[in-house]
This record gives sequence, C-alpha cells and structure tokens, in this order.
Amino acid sequence: MSCQEKRGRVSLPFMKNGCGAEEDIGAENMDASTFSFSVIIPVYNKWELTVQCMRSLKACTQEYAYEVIVVDNASSDDTLTCLDVLGRELFGAAFHAIHLSENRNFGPACNLGAQKAQAPLLFFLNNDTVLTPHWARPLVESFAKNHDLAAVGPLLLYGDGTVQHVGVTFTTTHPIHLYRFFPATHPAVQKERFVQTLTGAAVMCLWHWEVFMINIGMGLKMWIYVCIYTIITIS
Repeated sequence: MSCQEKRGRVSLPFMKNGCGAEEDIGAENMDASTFSFSVIIPVYNKWELTVQCMRSLKACTQEYAYEVIVVDNASSDDTLTCLDVLGRELFGAAFHAIHLSENRNFGPACNLGAQKAQAPLLFFLNNDTVLTPHWARPLVESFAKNHDLAAVGPLLLYGDGTVQHVGVTFTTTHPIHLYRFFPATHPAVQKERFVQTLTGAAVMCLWHWEVFMINIGMGLKMWIYVCIYTIITIS
C-alpha cells in the first residue's frame, strides 16, 4: 500500500465553508494568526487508524482555519514513512509532524505538540477516532459564550452508536463515565453539562501557558457540550 492510499481573549476567525460547502481556503494562504485551533494527535503505530482519523478531520473541519500537529512516538510501521506525505497532501503548510526517537508515551507527546501549537485553542485527539461533520463549531463557540471555561469536550460514541464518553464523575473509590452505553439519542445524553473531568481522547482547551499549566487544575469550570455533532471511536 502506498503512502497516498494508506493568548489573551480568544479570537476565532470563521470560514464560511463547511463539509461540501462553497469554497475552500488553502493552508498556504494562512499564517499562524489566522488559526482558530491547533489539533494535536499523538500516535504510536496503527497507521491505518491515523489515516482514517486524518482524512475525517480534513473532510469535516473546513469551517475554521486550523493547524494539525501529529506527534509520532517512534512508530515502526508505515507511520514513519507515510505520515509527512499524507499530512502535506491533506493540510499543506498547516501540517507539522514531530518524529521522536523513542516512545515517550501519551502525556509527554501531547505536551510536545502543545509547545509547537500556534493557535489560541488546543484540540487533543486520539488517532482511533473518526470525526463527523461540523464537530468543531459547538466546541469553539462554547469559549466565545463562556469566558470561565478551561476545557470542553464532544460526545464520544462507540461504533454501534452508543455513548463512550459524555463526561466523568467520581465516586468515593473510582471515576465513572456518565451514561456509558446509553443510546446517543437518549434525552439524558443530548444536553450541555458541567462535569468534574473530561477524557483526553478528544478535548479542547485554552492555549495560554498559565491556564494550560496551572489553572485547569485550580477551579476553572470544565464544560462539555453535548449535541448531535459527535466523534466516533473505532478501537
């Protein structure tokens, strides 16, 4: 299989184009100040999942200007040779790959991606996900509506359409994913809510060093926006 197959108050530039809409705006015509958010995807092997994730990101994220940063944790499969090719094909100059010489694991890889990010919002995304049309708008607009937010997350579904993640709460002994395995259309699922924490599989947060490193753990509200715009996990 070839590579072809295989800071301050947030300012959020908006593009009229949507999935299948009127016109596309090439990344080569953008500079860092035009990006609404930076998508950070840590990967380790599983190239076939990364391909699906990146292609769905391109197809379903044309309403905003954004950059994509993929951090490769020393993969040994086609990620090593094909990531840069596919990234440039899909995202042009807005794509950046960080190839590590050793596997530093999920958290450090996310931190490295955040250090390179240029946009006011960061969107951390697992590579075993497929995005759906217009997923970004409710997340981005949440920050414009509520300046107390530290982070927001989407509704995550399993491939069978049931809930994987719609926020996490804690008992006295362990965390619990709210409404896990509920149908996505259940009224309890289809609502906005404040939650105690969010999964790192798909989460958008402010990129301001003091907020990112300190305030998220010191009382800023975490808001999860739940609606029909979903992300589907495939592993």
